[in-house]
Amino acid sequence: FSPEIEAIFGHRFVSLDLDTVIVDDVRRLWDRPEDFVIWGETDKRSWYNGSMWMMTAGARRQVWDRFDPRTSPQTAKRAGKFGSDQGWISYVLGPGEATWTQTDGVYSYRVHIAPKGGTLPPNARMVMFHGKEDPWGYQAQHLRWVREHYQ
Repeated sequence: FSPEIEAIFGHRFVSLDLDTVIVDDVRRLWDRPEDFVIWGETDKRSWYNGSMWMMTAGARRQVWDRFDPRTSPQTAKRAGKFGSDQGWISYVLGPGEATWTQTDGVYSYRVHIAPKGGTLPPNARMVMFHGKEDPWGYQAQHLRWVREHYQ
């Protein structure tokens, strides 16, 4: 969120957790005009999930400028926001940011797929394994689509 990060990452970049399984072309996900897009709809306590976000360097600078590692996590938690980075981002930005959702083919394994027996939705482009289950874990590796796409 700092403008200075452009010197390291470039003008525009995506942050994506390593426990993500890409199952289809993701170019459409990242071909968006907004200066900041983040994954949404995984937990009602926070509007956003930090497993994936894309931004123009320096966008939403207030997330960086207002962050204090000693007090910010507790501030977000007291405000009812869940998680570390996503809690702080949700607290500072509030609702209304551009998001990726199931409509875009972005799914949570824990929230959207595991409760339905592990079946991959037909429009899926990527599945995030945020939480206790990981794509390299014993249970996930029993799913053919995980074995095929996460190697």
